[in-house]
Formats: sequence, structure tokens, C-alpha cells
Amino acid sequence: MKKFFTSESVTEGHPDKICDQISDAVLDAILAKDPMARVACETMTSTGLIMIAGEITTNCYVDLDEIARETVREIGYDRAKYGFDCDSCSVLTSLKGQSPDIAQGVNSSLEARNGEADSDDTGAGDQGMMFGFACNETDEYMPAPIYYAHKLTRKLSEVRKNGTLSYLRPDGKSQVTVEYDDNKVVRIDNVVISTQHAPEVEHAQIEKDIIEKVIKAVLPAELLDENTKTELYCKDGDEVKSGQLMGKVKGDIRVLLSGERVALNYLQRMSGIATYTHSVAKLLEGTKTKLLDTRKTTPNMRVFEKYAVTTGGGYNHRYNLSDGVLLKDNHIGAAGGVAQAVKMAKEYAPFVRKIEIEVETLDMVKEAVEAGADIIMLDNMTTEEMQEAIRIIDGRAETECSGNVTKENIARLTGLGVDYISSGALTHSSPILDISMKNLHPVKEDVR
Repeated sequence: MKKFFTSESVTEGHPDKICDQISDAVLDAILAKDPMARVACETMTSTGLIMIAGEITTNCYVDLDEIARETVREIGYDRAKYGFDCDSCSVLTSLKGQSPDIAQGVNSSLEARNGEADSDDTGAGDQGMMFGFACNETDEYMPAPIYYAHKLTRKLSEVRKNGTLSYLRPDGKSQVTVEYDDNKVVRIDNVVISTQHAPEVEHAQIEKDIIEKVIKAVLPAELLDENTKTELYCKDGDEVKSGQLMGKVKGDIRVLLSGERVALNYLQRMSGIATYTHSVAKLLEGTKTKLLDTRKTTPNMRVFEKYAVTTGGGYNHRYNLSDGVLLKDNHIGAAGGVAQAVKMAKEYAPFVRKIEIEVETLDMVKEAVEAGADIIMLDNMTTEEMQEAIRIIDGRAETECSGNVTKENIARLTGLGVDYISSGALTHSSPILDISMKNLHPVKEDVR
């Protein structure tokens, strides 16, 4: 069975890696002077700022300011024009000794304190567990995707520091996708390299150099498939017509056939959603109403389907339950009423997050308005009821209508003046756009 696995790696100039290196440097400096020190050091960084915080108990002194600056200097951020400068940045510290709760587990274990073990039997402070595994895909016994991703970022640093590609700067990232067949590495499917660089260098030069000096210098040639080439004649959101050539793909015919069905299924499904969304959104043109999707998406396909909705001119209601607060009939019942549900939600949710409540009757509308709901969803109401509900709300909350909204019946809602109309049909009932590769055929190369 074929499958794909992707891993990424970052260079020493990536913000996350900068923080790790500073924290490690602090730890190394302290342990060199005080092997029994207890060091819990965290580093945060932003443009022009380094913040070192945590809990450290030690009997030695180290110059945290100098450690941080020298670490950044070694990384390569030694000029302001690089976006970060080791000499001019601010270094702030917020440190204290190890907390008593944690220290007691280090000073003496629970067993020792209870007389069940020797007093020298100490604990480890924060109790945690690490685990890992080895595999035989590479000489280092690491999975191939992360192994090659790390090698690429190391090469990026090497060609920057030795002057081979002197226009590169410290921040960079690599991503490698490996194709497996029956759990064996068969090919590298995709490589992405992102790197900070001098502004005057042209993209074409960077692309050529990265391919020749980094990718080809690191990745095994036998795992690279350079034969697959793609030409696209349209982009996301373009209108296409029947019979139109959307692109050309050239490569190993076995590779193309193995991926054809999956690729086309994705394209057909997402194009169908975008097309249907576009046709429904057109019916709302000239009004203030925005067309929204719902969470009714295909399992494991939400991110693609929601993107397709936006491509078609619609908007995402929310991605998941964590994006907002939506109070439905079960929440209202559990809270004891509309007003109580809104009150409890406001007490629980961050003040920057809007509270939306789903109502089904005009009495519930009145309660929602009085309770201070931010958005009131009019669910499965008649047109007359929605008109009255909008009159009651009178601009004191945003309005959304929902409930079996489709392209065929949305016309009855367009004149209401609601802020939003949500429709699950955008994702669960849209037809597919029929795309085929019926012109697939072998090509004889002109060899001279």
C-alpha cells in the first residue's frame, strides 16, 4: 500500500530554533560551573527583543546578556538589515529560583520522605516521560522524511557560512515528502525549501542555486523523480468551460496513473463546491448578506472543502467548535433558558469572542436580545417570523438565518436584510465538476 509522509526542519536562524539555542547555551554555561544546578530556562524572541525566563537554582553567576548575544552572533544575525542584530537587540530576563513544589521532588523523593527509601534517593522535579523509536530507513536509524529534511537545512547553513551562496541569511526551512510502498521508501515525492535572502537577488537565481547546490547535493538521485512536470492554464477561482484545457502533466505514465484518481477526486469535489457556492453567492449580489458554510463537511476533508467555499465567493462560518461560541437548543436546555445560556457563555468565553445563539421562536429572540447576544441565528423560521424577528432585534445584534437553505429556496431570504445566511448544502449537496484525463497517452522523446 502506498502512503506519503512529510517532515520539516528549520535552520539555526529560524525564530523557534534561536530560542532553543539560547536556552541550551544558558544551560551549558551554568552546568559548566555548577553541575548540581537546576535549570528550567525558556526563551522568547521577537524583532529586536530576547526574553529569558524561567526557574533557575544555582550557586554560580553567568552573564545571560552576553550568552544570548553571542548565540545570536554565531547564528549570523549580526547586522540590523538582516532583521535582527545581536548587538542592538534588547535582552530581558525574568528568573527566579526553583519553586518549592518542584524542589521538594528533587531534594528528596516521595519514597525517601516517607521513610521507604534512602535519603539519597531523589526525584526529578517535573515528572515526565520521553519515548522514541529507531528504524532502518537511514544510516542514522531515523525516518527518511525527517532525516532528509535535517540534511537539507544543514546544507543551507553550510552554503551560507562557507560563502557558496553568500546572499542567504540565517532563517530557513525545509520540508520533505517521502512516498512509501509496503513500508519501504520508494521515492521523494516533494521538496520545499524556504530561505531568507538578500533582497537584490532574483527568484530565478535562488531557485537554480537551491536546486543545484542544496537539493541535488543532499538527496539521493535514485529517489528523485525529475520527470513529472506540470503546466497549469488556470488558477483557483477561475471560471472554466466544458472542453477547456486546464493543464498538462508529463511524467512516468505509471506515476500519473497511480495518482490520477485521487487527484481528480479532490479537484472534482472541490471544484463542484466552489461552483455551487459561486452560483448561490450570485443570488445575494446587491445585498449586505454574506453567504456562510456550516460544519457539515466530509470527514478529514474540512480544510479543503472550506477553502473551496471561499474560492467560490462564500465565507467560513467557523472551522470547528473552538473558533466561536454557538449556543444551540441543547445548551439552552442545560442552562435553563436563553438568558442563562448567554450569561454563562459570556462568563466563560474570552471577552473578544462573539456569542451566537440559535433561536426558533420570537420569544427566544426577545430573550436573546435582552441577554446581549452578539449574533442571533434564526433557525428554521418562516419568512414572516424572520421579518418580525429582525424588527425586534432592530440592529442590537447581528442576524443569521439558517435551516435547509439551498440554491432553490434562498430567494425568499434575499430581501430580509440579514447579515448572514448559512447553508450546509454548499458542502454536503454540491455536484462534482467532471474532470478527466482521457487524453493520457505515451510520448516519444526526441533523442539526439
